[in-house]
Amino acid sequence: MKNENIKYESDRFDTINPFLVSGIDRIEDLDLTLTDAQIMAVFLRNFSCYLYYHYDIGRAKYADGGSPSKLLRKIRFEKNYDKFFSYDKLEEFADVELVRFTIEKFPEAMLYVHFIKTHKACFKTIDRLFASNLHFENIMDLSYGGYVQTLNLSVHNLEIIEIDEAFNLLARIILKEIYYSLLFESDFNLCNFQATKEALDTVIFHLNNRLLFEDQKRQLQISALLWFEQFIDTLYFELKIEESPAFIDQIRNYFSSKLPLAGLQATPDYPQIIFASYQGYYLFDTLAKGLSTKVVISFVYRFLYEKGHILVKDTSFRSWYNAQHYAIQLTTATETLKNSKSVDREQFVRIVANLLDVKL
Repeated sequence: MKNENIKYESDRFDTINPFLVSGIDRIEDLDLTLTDAQIMAVFLRNFSCYLYYHYDIGRAKYADGGSPSKLLRKIRFEKNYDKFFSYDKLEEFADVELVRFTIEKFPEAMLYVHFIKTHKACFKTIDRLFASNLHFENIMDLSYGGYVQTLNLSVHNLEIIEIDEAFNLLARIILKEIYYSLLFESDFNLCNFQATKEALDTVIFHLNNRLLFEDQKRQLQISALLWFEQFIDTLYFELKIEESPAFIDQIRNYFSSKLPLAGLQATPDYPQIIFASYQGYYLFDTLAKGLSTKVVISFVYRFLYEKGHILVKDTSFRSWYNAQHYAIQLTTATETLKNSKSVDREQFVRIVANLLDVKL
């Protein structure tokens, strides 16, 4: 089967239990040219078969009779998690597959085993997302509204309710972004800051209400910043996320930059559609003024994007960059981080960031 024909919804095992025949059938789609996302598709297809045939999940509960492919579609589209998963079944299945295929020495089995071993942390996080049913209340007990009640702030309750609802929506979007990115890409590359921006801007709008006194706004902004940071910390702890995804750093930088009273400092004008904060723009602008080679500019862009200081993808970034008065034009796509990175370049950026007091 060619790469382009590997489907998440594959129905090839809807009538044949692949665990009662040769295990080779489960991995014959694999070859060394596949991406992690494609291997993940095969792994999840096999996982749905495991749930369906081993645990009888997805059969009697549905009027249409059910099948592994239908069960997988429900998993993909966030349906009935609480009915499917009582504990860490994805991790359990990973261990089952390791026991079955570690003893095999043909290329497809070795590729499959390597993928499973290197993605155990990913499976752990997905299992915890399953268990949460993608409801942030199942991850963090205290909502923003509940937190504010403990502070006894002198702010109208209606404003707090609106902020609380916007925070709830933002939290759900973040959970979905993490879920889809891990499920389809097996890492955080698909997480998209722009998907959170509308909910984030709604929170920011209410936190900067002109009808509130400055002291009231300051109380709201500080409490909102503290609650959101605690939510992110709790998210990392509960989902076992060890390294901060770039899009979370983008959210943090963007959010804090829009709450001037929480930081008690004025922020100069900067291209906010491109940069998450003035500090990120200041760092890039300082560096870019002295750069005249595409590969180095590419590294600075990719590095600051990864760190959450730059918000936009390559095309939008180059469109903005070329409208400025820097030394060169970027007429073609910037180099990837992998192709532009070097120890000296990263060290140079870190030194300049330290001198400018910009946190990376």
